Amino acid sequence: MICVGIDPGLYGGIAVINEKEEVLHLFQMPVLKLKRTVFRISVLSKLFETLKMQHNEKIEAYIEKAHSRPFDSKKGAFTNGFGYGMLQTMMEVYKIPYKIIGAKTWQKEILKDYDKTDTKLASIEFCQRKYPDVDFVISGKKIKDGLTDALCIALYGVKYNG
Repeated sequence: MICVGIDPGLYGGIAVINEKEEVLHLFQMPVLKLKRTVFRISVLSKLFETLKMQHNEKIEAYIEKAHSRPFDSKKGAFTNGFGYGMLQTMMEVYKIPYKIIGAKTWQKEILKDYDKTDTKLASIEFCQRKYPDVDFVISGKKIKDGLTDALCIALYGVKYNG
């Protein structure tokens, strides 16, 4: 069984692990920076098409539930909702079984031994300890919490639903 964890934001990520919790792939959410940052839908589509072809019936995805927050701009909330819906549509198109998982649900289980005052930092610390050989820096010098969140979501899928 292959489990795909998805942090659906523009700065999110996609993590692919197996039932032994080994990291197979990590992808930063593919985006294009123009006047504003937008999802690269064709790249996402190819990614899921390839995963489906490689793993066929042995794949399941977990998408973090999106919601607007009081401090989100209208444009930000719309973009967030667009990405969330687009990713669900891709799961349907490629016939990848998926579940929607709330952030607090996976954080409660996966980060139970960590200070959740800053869940992004807790996610980074957890993943660096569990996977010391995995590089969570995709470009630049900063660790991408979208990748570590996606990996935690995938782990939740394997541990509690797989």
